[in-house]
Amino acid sequence: MKIPLHLAFVLFISTTFGATQMTFTKEQDHMGVISITPKNEVDQSCTIVIIHGLGDSAEGFEDVAEHIASKIPYAKFIL
Repeated sequence: MKIPLHLAFVLFISTTFGATQMTFTKEQDHMGVISITPKNEVDQSCTIVIIHGLGDSAEGFEDVAEHIASKIPYAKFIL
């Protein structure tokens, strides 16, 4: 069975990094863009942009981004 690349990436992250506590803040602007940022912004060393397809919204990927953010506390996510 082939696993799509985006799912393989999530599976890799889930199995590679240990669990940490929630160390991020979440904001949504008036356009619906959600940003999930490390609480201590000095710790941010990368940014991951998740782009959804037509018919979906940032809220559709919010739980996935929060899960990954708990595993990668130095990343900022833009949905």
